[in-house]
Amino acid sequence: LTRKQIETFEREGLLVLEGVLDDDEIQEALSGFHDSLLKAGVLVNTDRGLSISPLSASKISHLGGGIGGIVDIFYEGWKLKVQEHPRVVGAIAQLYEATYATNKGIWQHPYGNFTPACLTNYIDRAGYRLGNGIINSVGINQRTGQPLQFGLFAHVDCHPPDRWAAFSRPSSRACQRIPMPGGYTRQICRKYHRRWRPIQSFVSLSDALEEGQGGFEAAR
Repeated sequence: LTRKQIETFEREGLLVLEGVLDDDEIQEALSGFHDSLLKAGVLVNTDRGLSISPLSASKISHLGGGIGGIVDIFYEGWKLKVQEHPRVVGAIAQLYEATYATNKGIWQHPYGNFTPACLTNYIDRAGYRLGNGIINSVGINQRTGQPLQFGLFAHVDCHPPDRWAAFSRPSSRACQRIPMPGGYTRQICRKYHRRWRPIQSFVSLSDALEEGQGGFEAAR
């Protein structure tokens, strides 16, 4: 990373890096992702190649637990290769080195010193959003009372009521349902997990720059 990029993260709290993967690496990852979705039944083989139908798309509720535009794909080889890519890991390590590894000022924390180059790679779900046409054709999920896919809302690492409480108490979970526009309700959960991941990242394999295309929301 350049000094300017690090300063952008320090000032804005987020950083967009373009070209982390080259075209061949992106295509390799996309091919692996499609194979994973094919095995899960979300994609199906047709005479025209891989396709999504309302019937196959309904399987995404089971693959993603009915939560937003995500799928429970964690440790597939193609995904681990992206997560462990030297340019991905290197960028995250540099950001930690300039921030939380200093343990000073706004980056101060109660966990002591650590080496940015020796971090644990926490593997989360994968993001995958179907087109609006498919989502609308499937309709409301009768089990959850929600659309097939929806936004995850902006959240601060599972909504901890206290900045450090989530990392100093046993794991637990408390949920409540709140009404949403469109006449359905959504379950919101406050989670306490004994893990600390103040810098989170994801690698986008496709452009999602317009409204309704999915993408990622962040607050400065």
